[in-house]
Amino acid sequence: METHNQGGSAVSDHLPLVVLNDRALVLTDATALAERIHAATPLRGLVRMGERQGFFHRNAVLRLGGLSLSSSVHSPLVLEAEDTGCAMVALAYAGSAQVTLQQQRFDLWPQQGLLYLPGAAFEAQTGFLQEVLIHLDPAQLALSAAAIAGGAHGPRPFLRRLRQPRLVHPRSTLEQDLLTTLRRTLTTLDAPDLEAAGGFAALGIEDLLLRLLALLLFPELLRAQPSSSPHPVPQPREQAFTDLLEWMKAHLHTPITLTQMELRSAYSRRSLQILFQERFGCSPMQWLKAQRLEAARQALLHPEADDTVASIARRHGFADLSGFAMGFRRRYGLLPSGVLRLGRSPD
Repeated sequence: METHNQGGSAVSDHLPLVVLNDRALVLTDATALAERIHAATPLRGLVRMGERQGFFHRNAVLRLGGLSLSSSVHSPLVLEAEDTGCAMVALAYAGSAQVTLQQQRFDLWPQQGLLYLPGAAFEAQTGFLQEVLIHLDPAQLALSAAAIAGGAHGPRPFLRRLRQPRLVHPRSTLEQDLLTTLRRTLTTLDAPDLEAAGGFAALGIEDLLLRLLALLLFPELLRAQPSSSPHPVPQPREQAFTDLLEWMKAHLHTPITLTQMELRSAYSRRSLQILFQERFGCSPMQWLKAQRLEAARQALLHPEADDTVASIARRHGFADLSGFAMGFRRRYGLLPSGVLRLGRSPD
């Protein structure tokens, strides 16, 4: 495998996210790369640096809910991007980059944490670089921060702060642990079979990444966690919990995350875990899955004329048909197809 030396460190042609290596696109023409980038993102210009060595750019993209993860390794280049409105987090794994925007310059190195860009126009000049870029909606990141904060102030204060670029340098062991956890979470994506089976969604990887980024960008949230004890539950909060359950039942067909539950109820994640365990003997996500399975069972027993197992599964929040069938059989001892046949049979 070819490597390049940049500032004394080796930059491998291997992508940081191993799962993407087999689907990576390799370009050896800077003009072709510029055209490809411009098709998805407004681009003012892209110039290769250094004429003695051939140009090389290897890249692949992984979609994870509302996140887009881009894993790249490439030759030195200068890139000028226009406003996009889509925020981006950059992590360098080897090599270096200098990014300029809003009259500020940021030097990105592997040991220097991560760089947050708010979607404004910027210029980047790199050496040989191995990197992961996380493209995201800043509103979603603000919602995650608000949920961690307990929902008392809503997402607006966080969204205002996310309009500014920031280079995150871990200043404490705890913040360094967060950055390490972020990188390790990204390595969990090196699981093609898990991805194909819908495991990333089941594990809530998107939600976890958003929460890790929120804590890295707003480290004060680590020092302001609400109490995890739900005792005693005042009547208004008891009503909030009841309202949460009703809302979840009414939205079984849509993706529901723990972050959304926190925002809807004003309970912390830990408090929700304790409450669901005490009331139902399971976690919030286990309760949600049980509700979806039961609603799907009722639909299978009383099907519409054009219903299929797949359509009923999708209608009740199950994107992965095989996972739905396995979970259904584990809970009821029957396959969904058998229950559907039973529902269609005459009395």
